[in-house]
Amino acid sequence: GLLTKSFPHTVELRIFPFCLIDNLQKPKFNCVQTPGSITIVIIDVHVTFRNGLREVLISAGFNVKAMAGNGADAIVIAKQHQPDIIFVDIRMPGMSGIELCRELHALFPDMGKIAITYHDTYDPDIYAMSLAGASGFLSKQSDVEEIIRCVNTVYNGGIHADENCKHALRDRIKEDIQKLGLTEKELQP
Repeated sequence: GLLTKSFPHTVELRIFPFCLIDNLQKPKFNCVQTPGSITIVIIDVHVTFRNGLREVLISAGFNVKAMAGNGADAIVIAKQHQPDIIFVDIRMPGMSGIELCRELHALFPDMGKIAITYHDTYDPDIYAMSLAGASGFLSKQSDVEEIIRCVNTVYNGGIHADENCKHALRDRIKEDIQKLGLTEKELQP
C-alpha cells in the first residue's frame, strides 16, 4: 500500500502512490470469503452510531464481535478478539483514533483498520490515520453499499476511501509531494 521514502535528517514520509489514489477501491488481491467469516470490532465514541453501524454490518452478514467507545477498551477488545477489521473513530477523548490506530498497527499489522469521521468535508486527520496504519476511510454519512465495499476491499488488502475522504487524502498528499519536490516518476512502484 504505502511507499516509505527516507530523506536527510532521518525524516521518513509514508505516501500513497498516485496510482493507488486514483484506484483506491481496487484490492491488491482477491480472497473469496463469506461475509459471516469476516470478524469486525467497532470503536466509536457515539453509542447511537456504533449500534447503527453494528446493525448495518450484521444485516450484510458480517460477524461483529465487540464494540467500545474509547481507546483503552479498544486495545483490550482487539487483543481478546483479534478481528479481521476494526473500525476506529478518529476523534475520541483520551486516546485519539490516531494514537489507537498506531498502537493497533504495531500490535496487529495485518488487522484491517478503517478510519471513521463525522466530517463530510476535508478532515486533516484522515491523512494522519493513513500514516498510523489505516487503509479504509469513511465519513459517518457513508451509505450502506460504501461501508460494505470498504470492508471487503480492506479485508482483501486494498485501500478504500469514500469520495470525501479520497479528496482529503489526495489534497494532503499533493501538498507533501510539492514540498518534497518529488516527481510522478519517483512515485511509481
